[in-house]
Amino acid sequence: MKKPRPRDDDLLDDPDADLDISSDIKGIISALHSIRDKAQKDGQKRSEETIGSVALEIHAMIDDAKSKADKDRQNFLKSLLKISKECESSLKNEYSNLQAEYDRFSKDKAAALQSFKEKSFKLPAFIGVDLHPKAQFPLPCQHFQAPTESLTLPADSCPT
Repeated sequence: MKKPRPRDDDLLDDPDADLDISSDIKGIISALHSIRDKAQKDGQKRSEETIGSVALEIHAMIDDAKSKADKDRQNFLKSLLKISKECESSLKNEYSNLQAEYDRFSKDKAAALQSFKEKSFKLPAFIGVDLHPKAQFPLPCQHFQAPTESLTLPADSCPT
């Protein structure tokens, strides 16, 4: 059975009613506190879930960036190797060309020296002139002797 609800005038005069209202208010306040705590926990869970989701997205972005950087590095290394091989090949070709040109030059030089030696033996011998190709040739004024007293050279005509 249900108790009949007392009238408002009776509640004001009844001291037990004050205790009932006080305990009801405390119960309501306690329920509000638990609702608030639950809401905070739910908010915290949502925040943690959001942070976790954002963290996963950031990790995925970092992994993508690392992957792209590795691919770019590999492509750069491949290009660098290709260019290096092309440069090495070009350098070998240029070296071969230079060596062939040097060999031709050496051969032409040897032929020219041989020709010069052959022709120089047919010319009259000059006093004091060494026909060896590496010898330094003296200046003509240093070996000049006047055949007679009437022929003289000015002193400043021969370098010393």
